[in-house]
Amino acid sequence: MTREPAYGSVADVPKAFVSFLQGLFTSADAPKPRDIAEALVTLIETPAGRRPDRGVVCHPFGASDVNTAVKPIQDRLIDNTGMSSLNQLKV
Repeated sequence: MTREPAYGSVADVPKAFVSFLQGLFTSADAPKPRDIAEALVTLIETPAGRRPDRGVVCHPFGASDVNTAVKPIQDRLIDNTGMSSLNQLKV
C-alpha cells in the first residue's frame, strides 16, 4: 500500500519536477558546463572594485530579481550590525 493517493495532486510534484529537468537539460538551449567556466573568466577579468556581489549563470528562473530585491535588505542588516565595511568588496 502506498501513501501517494492521500497526497492528492501534491504527489505529482516530484514527477513534474523530474520532467521539467529532463526537458531543460535536453532542450536546444540547455545549460552547458562551459557557461560556468566562461562566467568565471568574465568575473576574473572584471577589474577589482567592479565585480558584482552575485552572479547568475544560464537560466535565472527569477534569481536575478531576487538578488536585486534582497541586496538592500542585506546591506541594511550588515550596516545595522556594525559591519558596514563588509558592504564594500575590496577585491
